[in-house]
Amino acid sequence: MTTMVWTYAIYLTICISITIWVARTLGSHAPAFLEDSQGERSELTIAVTRLLIVGFYLVNLGVISLALKYGGPAADVTTAMELLSTKIGAILISLGFVHFVVFAKLGSMRRSLSYEAEHKASTIRRARTVGKFVTREEI
Repeated sequence: MTTMVWTYAIYLTICISITIWVARTLGSHAPAFLEDSQGERSELTIAVTRLLIVGFYLVNLGVISLALKYGGPAADVTTAMELLSTKIGAILISLGFVHFVVFAKLGSMRRSLSYEAEHKASTIRRARTVGKFVTREEI
């Protein structure tokens, strides 16, 4: 095999492995950001987490695939190492950026869920104070 084929193989192996590692880390910790106020992991929390991970994979594997084409040919080992470090560095920056975007989205979703839970609780408290029966539609 030529130097470029080895370079591509190493590039894909490293980048896909890092993508899987980051996605698994995201998947194991993301539900904590989406838990409701009672600390329960609902089906919605699990579903949203899975959808975020699928999107994470799609975006990052797309970037990895597109970046495969860019860069000059590697005629020797030194050029191959330079090409690899440039490509892997770009992918790491891309992974970090997408990770922080997902993290920011999780944070905004948590704030939204927290606001809704607080609103529901305050409506129930007000109704109990007045002695009024509260229907689901009013909450």
